[in-house]
Amino acid sequence: LGEKNVLTPLLNGILPLWQCKRLEQELHHLKEQNQTSANNMRHLTAENNQERALKAKLLSMHQAKETAVEQYKKLEEEIQTLQVYYSLHKSLSQEENLKDQFNHTLSTYEEALKNRENIVSITQQQNEELATQLQQALTERANMELQLQHAVETSQVANEKVQKLERLVDVLRKKVGTGTMRTVI
Repeated sequence: LGEKNVLTPLLNGILPLWQCKRLEQELHHLKEQNQTSANNMRHLTAENNQERALKAKLLSMHQAKETAVEQYKKLEEEIQTLQVYYSLHKSLSQEENLKDQFNHTLSTYEEALKNRENIVSITQQQNEELATQLQQALTERANMELQLQHAVETSQVANEKVQKLERLVDVLRKKVGTGTMRTVI
């Protein structure tokens, strides 16, 4: 339907051009006939009338031709304008697609950054928990070292007491061996 609308003015412009050419040829032919039959007055008058009618028709055809040429130029301008609009639309569509791709890529990077921030946050939280556990373990170790040192000291004191008691027992045995023995009931 759109092509028919565009072609109709073109055809309306071409047909008058063609008819104009045909009439010009016919006029030329009549002029030749007019020159060859200049002796015959009645024939000449009829041809003059016919020539005037053809000239009037030719003039109206020239005007139709001019109108058709103007319409043709206007249609060419419209076609060029439409081509520019189409080119601009196509460029804008491509720009829109690139913008969409950029926004998608940007949102992907933003999401990756948020995920990274979440991972960093989780890792930091885990590090803090591990640091707390390490601190607790170090505190427990220090406490255990103190307990061990205290136990060693207590053990040394107990060993010293045992050694003293063993020496005392040896001394007492020696005394008992030389002295009188009492039975303890």
